[in-house]
Amino acid sequence: MSTRNWVARVLCCLLMVLVSSVSAAPPGEKQKGQAPAAADQGPLPGPVQATVNRRFPDAKVLGFEHQVEDQRHLYFVDLEVNKKEITMLASGRGQYLGVVEEDNADDSGDVFIEFDSAPQPVKNAIEKHFDKEPIDSLFMEVDEEKFFYCAEKTKAGVTRWLSFTPQGILTEDETEVSLKDLPAEVTAGIRKSRPRATLQSASLVKASGPPPETHYSVDIVDGKEELTLTVTPGGEVQSAEPSDDGIDRS
Repeated sequence: MSTRNWVARVLCCLLMVLVSSVSAAPPGEKQKGQAPAAADQGPLPGPVQATVNRRFPDAKVLGFEHQVEDQRHLYFVDLEVNKKEITMLASGRGQYLGVVEEDNADDSGDVFIEFDSAPQPVKNAIEKHFDKEPIDSLFMEVDEEKFFYCAEKTKAGVTRWLSFTPQGILTEDETEVSLKDLPAEVTAGIRKSRPRATLQSASLVKASGPPPETHYSVDIVDGKEELTLTVTPGGEVQSAEPSDDGIDRS
């Protein structure tokens, strides 16, 4: 090979390396005009797929969304059933939780469940405790790695929330309370703990336990903080947590 040809080949290789280094995208980024990689969700976990097969044997799985809430895995599985699209909610262990109520107008991000699709023990308990009157909504909560169904009903301007386990056991009875009807001890305790806070709403909570206990849940705004206070009937502020209820799917 002549010296001229050898030099030309070296220059050509250097030019190719230079062009490649300039046009290459930084690590983790795609080049302009490059099509994004196709998302591959993979198959549903075995226990969840088994729940789909058992509950909706003729359904077609259209896709799913996986979330982790308080260390519990949730799967929102989009299905086509009898030419209708629904979203089934199940735990990572395959526990059936119901069908998501997609057309609920609430914008809180909570996950609402169609009443008729809830586990039978939950439906039986709701009908019993609400004297078979229809409820306004049913949504899911996760607390201390456990699932709860919260039924809400407003009657005569007062809202009541009842929480149940998937087995239909009542765990909490919460009733809205007007701020003017709060015991003086509760109001005084809040003022002492949060002197600049503005009270927004309140409710009386009766927890089944064990042990059974009663407290007031009071939503406040303190500066830039929106908090929910747990206050004993005697006025002791036991906790202050960011106002956030239910499973957020927003």
